Amino acid sequence: MNEILVTIIMLIPSPDKAVNWTLDQVPTQIQLTHKNGFEASYHSQRVPCDRGTRSETEMMFMSEQGSSTDNVCYIIPDITNPQFVRHPEYWYSVGEHQ
Repeated sequence: MNEILVTIIMLIPSPDKAVNWTLDQVPTQIQLTHKNGFEASYHSQRVPCDRGTRSETEMMFMSEQGSSTDNVCYIIPDITNPQFVRHPEYWYSVGEHQ
């Protein structure tokens, strides 16, 4: 039986162009929302707010909880590698599938 492989190539906007972010719509992920409504979800880790970024592929987000000592920070270790993208009502996995 012959199989047909369909590949969809998407241009995912740069994370620094996002206009909003949310946490854990997908567990352990930060979701970035862009001006046009596109959403991408990236693996994230909770880190101390004074950690800072250590490479050009990292991006840090701070959730302000009131005083600066109550702030919670999250880091995306690799902004070049989203795990999911959202199309109206469903998150689709991004990556190589065999």
